[in-house]
Amino acid sequence: MLANQAAVTGRTVAEVRAESEGAYPLGRIGLPRDVADVVCFLASERASFLTGICITIDGGSTRGVYP
Repeated sequence: MLANQAAVTGRTVAEVRAESEGAYPLGRIGLPRDVADVVCFLASERASFLTGICITIDGGSTRGVYP
């Protein structure tokens, strides 16, 4: 995806990546392991008391409390 965007805009992949990472409060693009870690936690005994929750895994892009 970054390579396509770089080709279309005439920039390097590194430039597009730096711009994309800068948009996230955590300063990086999410990785598959970020989602996998949450899935593993939710499937574990440690999450046995959680019910009816919504977990947003977006590196801090959205903020606030949702109804």
